[in-house]
Parts: sequence; structure tokens; C-alpha cells
Amino acid sequence: MDDETRLEKLRWAIHGVKAPFSSAGTFVPDQPPTLIFRDKSRFTVKRAENAHEQVKILQPLIDRCQPATFGDKRRTRLDRSVRDAVQLKASDGGFSVEHFDPETAGILDAVRSRMLPHDSSPITAELYALNVYTRGGHFAPHKDTPRGQDMFGTLVVCLPSQFWRGDFVLTHRGVVQRFDWGAAIGTHPSSRCCRHLHCLADQTWIPKSRTGRPRRHQVESS
Repeated sequence: MDDETRLEKLRWAIHGVKAPFSSAGTFVPDQPPTLIFRDKSRFTVKRAENAHEQVKILQPLIDRCQPATFGDKRRTRLDRSVRDAVQLKASDGGFSVEHFDPETAGILDAVRSRMLPHDSSPITAELYALNVYTRGGHFAPHKDTPRGQDMFGTLVVCLPSQFWRGDFVLTHRGVVQRFDWGAAIGTHPSSRCCRHLHCLADQTWIPKSRTGRPRRHQVESS
């Protein structure tokens, strides 16, 4: 690596420190987050005692999902080599969430104060989809497709679930941030613990499951 390249990487790193591109934290709701489906049935998301038990608990939820697609310019594609996950869309009354609201939880205020410190205008979050990544699940490096001119990022919420060997990675102009939510949620004193992250950057799930290990189930909503 020549000196010019090193200086360029240093410039971008300094930019990432001075201009934050993510806001992360932990939230523990008073009651476990509950999904309410179109048919009015309910599913409570909670952390299991271990990964084996988590598989059994989440299977009814997985059965409701469809293979996750992704945007590629103006097309919607399905390709498991790029994205291997299942998904449930919230549109048209697909589902709603009870006992978790990012506005009343103070998450949106925290995002605004960190990422828009000079703008006092309120921000809102729109529920889009529930994604479940099972053993070997992944999403190749990508940048979320904007769903409107007023969209300035993605709020990702990792719901309580027992999993491991999967990192959420953000990259932005040479700066890399890595989040190990499996360890953070698995070791938290509360089984209702949720992790949240608002980001502007490219993002990817890095799977680290190995053959022979119990399946990991990672549940996130955005």
C-alpha cells in the first residue's frame, strides 16, 4: 500500500469519526415483543434457554415467512447466494408489533440527537419487514434501497433470540463497525433484551455457523 492510499484511508477514517453514520443501543421492553398477524393470531418473541430450544420456539414464525428478496436497481430479485433468509412483509396488514415502539422507547430521539444534531424536526419510523436468518443465513454487502425521498437510513431491531456466530457489519468510506448481537443478547440479564441500530452505510450479515452445530436463529425487524 503506497503513502497516498494510506493517507486516503486515514482521511475517510477521520471523516467517519467526525460524522457518525450509525446509532446503536439496547432496549428492554416491559413485556416481550409480540407480533400480531393478519388473521389476528399472535406470536411472542422471547429468548430461549439455549439454541436448541430457540429453534423449536421460532419454527411457527418461520413457517409464516417467505424467501427474502432484495432490490437490484429497479428489479426485485431472489438469489440465495446473495441473500439467504426468510421474510414477512408488514405491508397490507401483514403484521404489526405490540410492546415495542421505537418512538415511545426514546430510540428515535436518540437517533436524531446523534445523527441530526442540528435539526430539531421530529423523525418517524415505518415498520417494513421481519427477517429471520437461520443456519448459514447471510446478506451480501449492500446498501438499502431508499423507499422515499425523505428516507435517511434504516432502523434495524434485533429481537430477543438465542443465536451465535453471526455479526452485523457496517462499512462507510473506509470505516468498519462490527456488531456481535448474539453475544450481547445472549448474556443480557433480561430475556426481553432487544438491540437496535440505525445506519446510513453499506451493511452485511456475516454468517459464521459451522456444520454440526445447532442452527442459529436471528430475528430482526426493520
